[in-house]
Amino acid sequence: MHTNFFSHFRETFNNSIFQATIAPNTCSQYWWRNILYVNNFYPLSEICMIWSWYMANEMQFYIMATILLVVSVRYFKTAILTLASILISSWGVAGLVSLRHHYTHKVAKPFESFDFLYDKPWQRVGTYIMGMLTGYIIHKVKTPPKISGRINILLWILSLGLLALIILGVWEGQLNEVSTAFYVSIGHTAFGFSLIWMVLSCCWGLTPTINRLLSYRCLWPLSRLTYCAYLIHPVIMLITAFRMDGTVQLNNVLIIIVFFGNAVVSFIAAFFISVLLEAPVVRLLKILLRK
Repeated sequence: MHTNFFSHFRETFNNSIFQATIAPNTCSQYWWRNILYVNNFYPLSEICMIWSWYMANEMQFYIMATILLVVSVRYFKTAILTLASILISSWGVAGLVSLRHHYTHKVAKPFESFDFLYDKPWQRVGTYIMGMLTGYIIHKVKTPPKISGRINILLWILSLGLLALIILGVWEGQLNEVSTAFYVSIGHTAFGFSLIWMVLSCCWGLTPTINRLLSYRCLWPLSRLTYCAYLIHPVIMLITAFRMDGTVQLNNVLIIIVFFGNAVVSFIAAFFISVLLEAPVVRLLKILLRK
């Protein structure tokens, strides 16, 4: 079955107008790296399920956070200093790695730094730490502070402005080496930082309309399918792309239609995967860990 599966994909690749860039035997050789969540430390050419690099980051950060939370019960200041050191070190390491490789950020080539920077934990941990900080504030501040409407609006404008600067500030194309080093070192941390007030404002009831929209009950089922959709959507995209045997004239409307088509099919597939695999396992764990 394994051989027939890859034979079918090879035949599909051969008939496609796209050139296959994914080696079909990476998972059979390097599956253990995914099991240990260390696949993001290896070259792109050796990664099983290329998009799984982020799950490795999440697990690494989860282990870090768990250890620090346990330590903080008795040694709170030590845990805070350790977390601050990790954050500052991640900035320095990301910047130095960028300079060492003479990397210049290019909008047209977002994955150029994949093997040495893009998927590495020192590039991503800042956002996670900002999330930890937000959770700590919500936990400690039991009574929402009294903040005027003007201050709330101002903080929202500053948060959205920072997001726009991070995302659109490099839209024109290419940064030089020094600017790139600065951007990659603190960019992800700044992105997480810009979300802090948005979360706090909604949790504290300062922005009820936005909170009701983001907490709308109809979004709950989709939110539970996001993990499965994340796992399956690249497969849907690959199947769609590699089954094309003729050229297509791309335009904005067509791209939008293809995007929503892939998204809908991905969530439909995610629903069946969740019902058949994820939901039973989650339910079983709840039964076993009920006490």
